Amino acid sequence: IPLIRGGFRSRKMEDILEEARGLAASGVKELNLVAQDTTKYGKDLYGEYSLDKLLTELCKIDGFHWIRILYGYPDRVTDSLLEVMAKEPKIVKYIDLPLQHANEKVLREMNRNGSFESLTALMKRIRDKVPGVVLRTTFIAGFPGETEEEFAASLAFAQKIKLAKAHVFAYSKREGTPAARRQDQIARTVKERRSKEMIAATAQTQKEFLQTQIGRIENVLFESKVHDYYYEGYTPNYATVWVKSNTDLSGCVLPVKITATESDRCIGELYQK
Repeated sequence: IPLIRGGFRSRKMEDILEEARGLAASGVKELNLVAQDTTKYGKDLYGEYSLDKLLTELCKIDGFHWIRILYGYPDRVTDSLLEVMAKEPKIVKYIDLPLQHANEKVLREMNRNGSFESLTALMKRIRDKVPGVVLRTTFIAGFPGETEEEFAASLAFAQKIKLAKAHVFAYSKREGTPAARRQDQIARTVKERRSKEMIAATAQTQKEFLQTQIGRIENVLFESKVHDYYYEGYTPNYATVWVKSNTDLSGCVLPVKITATESDRCIGELYQK
């Protein structure tokens, strides 16, 4: 992405707040903060990581039901950011960190920091500081030079930290990147096998997470009709929910009691006290 979009640059906080006020006034219910690395926000403009300050100001804007943060980097998840997430009710307790791997050598070759131990400690710190937080990530299987032992470490990490959701990709070359020029590319069949193993492991932890939602009453932001009389929406922790209704629920935020799970989603019914 940096090869396409250029170097990192932050928007001025006042510009973001002005746009956010306009979105809230137009009826937007969920505000998503998206960047190549949201956790780096403000370093170039203000000399320090400033996502916590931006979130504090965004939470003062009337109209938003939820504020969600997408795509942060593990080595920039500060305690001050986690403290703001924990105390502000508008900020959903959901963190999306594209970790990609959990082996130190492979991460270093990806030009990333971290190791099995440091990432495990980070997940614990996040969960300790933000009770009830849900973690999502992405993994790459078959990065050039990845050994069976290195892949096994990444697989073990995924199983250990019990992710609510993960996206898994078999490595593919990207023109202009150092990895694409390496001579130790992994065979397609091996990449596919490893990605299938990782998908199976993360699907199991996702299933376990969804099972914990049964019996809970959660607010659901409905997006659209998906099948017959079913409408699809999602909870603050990004669990997909289907609810049967004769009334159009699109755009509504309504309490739902989760009654079952099916595939990668929850099934629920509108809750009335």
